[in-house]
Amino acid sequence: MATVTWYSNPTSGNAMNWSDSNQWNQAADGSGTAGNPDTSDDHAIIQNGDTVTLTGAAETGSVMVDDTGIIVGGGNTLTLNGSSDDNSFRWDGTISGDLNISIEGGANKHIKDNGGTNNINNLTINNSGNTTELDTALTLDGTLTVTAGTLTTY
Repeated sequence: MATVTWYSNPTSGNAMNWSDSNQWNQAADGSGTAGNPDTSDDHAIIQNGDTVTLTGAAETGSVMVDDTGIIVGGGNTLTLNGSSDDNSFRWDGTISGDLNISIEGGANKHIKDNGGTNNINNLTINNSGNTTELDTALTLDGTLTVTAGTLTTY
C-alpha cells in the first residue's frame, strides 16, 4: 500500500484534535481530499501555525511537526507503525505536554529532533527485526523501553 500524506487542516482557527473527523487533508492548502491519518502507513504533517492535540491514543505510520507546528501529547501515546518516510517521528516545531511515542513496525527508521522545542516523554521500541535510529541530540523526559528490534544513534 502506498503512503498517503495528510496535512493538518483545522476547519476553524489553527487548533484541532488528532481524531477530529476530516480535519486533515491530502493537499497542504486544503484543496485535496479530507480525511484522517489511520493505522496504516500514512504520513501526517502538522503544518506551520497549527496545533494538533491527542485526546487519546492515536496511531499512524509517521509524523512530522513543521517549524511553528505544535503537537500536544496530554500524556497520550502516539503509535507509529511505518511509512515510506525515512523518519518515524521528526519535529522542527514544538511538543507540548507529555507525548509518548511507540515505534511498532516498519523498516529501519529514524527519530529526529530537528531543532524542535521540548522532548518526547516516554519512548517504546517494539520493532522486531528492524533498527530504530535516534538522533544524537534527542533527549527523553521519561523512560526508554526496547522490547524488540535494535536501537542505535546517528
